[in-house]
Amino acid sequence: GTGSGLFNRAGLMVPVMMSFVLTHGFGIRVGDGSGCIDTVHVADLADLYVLCVRDIVHNGGANVPSGTGGIIFPAVGRTLTAEIPKKCLDVAFATGNLPLEDGPQTPEIREWSIEDAAATTAGNVAVAETGYAGHRKTKGTVARERLGWAPLYLEDAWEKDFETELRAALNGQRGSTMAACIANTK
Repeated sequence: GTGSGLFNRAGLMVPVMMSFVLTHGFGIRVGDGSGCIDTVHVADLADLYVLCVRDIVHNGGANVPSGTGGIIFPAVGRTLTAEIPKKCLDVAFATGNLPLEDGPQTPEIREWSIEDAAATTAGNVAVAETGYAGHRKTKGTVARERLGWAPLYLEDAWEKDFETELRAALNGQRGSTMAACIANTK
């Protein structure tokens, strides 16, 4: 979902794919489409940061894990990476922003190699592989159990995000590019 902070207010995967779909008229997937990512709304993530800081200030960080177990995964939902272009296409076709005159006339997802998909990740093959074909499965249990994190933006917010990102892309509100986000990471 769209954040309310001073800097980048968007995620990465959905805005990048929405831009790609609107430009090319089709979506892409890498491999068999079984890659998956966990999702979290930026407002829920911000709430988790606040809980961590409060625990550090008020309890000396007693509930914030540290050392080798010092990881908190802010997972709320999970999606296949192949679902992202599908949802981008669905909303773009439903609103009449697709098809393009010279593009597919029905929603189409094409299978690309990791090397080809790297064109969407500033040429970085490792980022393309992780982004499109990686299996990132985490749970937000530590945050919930130790810090009392209670995310508010669930599946319905994830679905609504595609409409939000379509409007943002059409209005030129997504100036951050993949290249800017991963500069000098090759």
